[in-house]
Amino acid sequence: MGNHDIYNSGWDYWIKYVKPQTAYYRFSTPEYSWYFLDSANGTLGEAQFNNLIEELLNDKKQKIIFSHYPLYGDGIFYFTLLDSRERAKLIAAFADNDVLYYFAGHKHDGGIFDYGSFFEAGIKAFVNTKIEGYFNDNGYWAVLSVDENTGTFSCDEYWAQDLSVSSIF
Repeated sequence: MGNHDIYNSGWDYWIKYVKPQTAYYRFSTPEYSWYFLDSANGTLGEAQFNNLIEELLNDKKQKIIFSHYPLYGDGIFYFTLLDSRERAKLIAAFADNDVLYYFAGHKHDGGIFDYGSFFEAGIKAFVNTKIEGYFNDNGYWAVLSVDENTGTFSCDEYWAQDLSVSSIF
């Protein structure tokens, strides 16, 4: 869920259609832990932040984290989590606790940033433009593929206008 959603009845749709009906959750597969953070208002907030840090410390698997707001956003403040101390603490916690990828939106043109111990991948946003012959809300979307047997990842972006695809990594 993103910032536009929370101000446009998005939470009602989220609760109705998205499982597990919460914006902050995690689950594990045989090799990885998957974390989904609620950053739609630009911050994790103290309770979620503290819970996340505790979970990271106690989780021995490699981690993949999803959030709406980027950590870096090409260094443009508007495109990052709003609290710079929270951002710095998250980067340190991710570096120390076996995070592989941090996926984010909000910065509509996407981008990749290498922190040395993990990568931030910004996924392009839906463009919400009417394209003749397509639905009104077509735009970009991304598909993350993970092969836990080989430890390989790929992420491809698609654009509805011509169904083109480009690989992020």
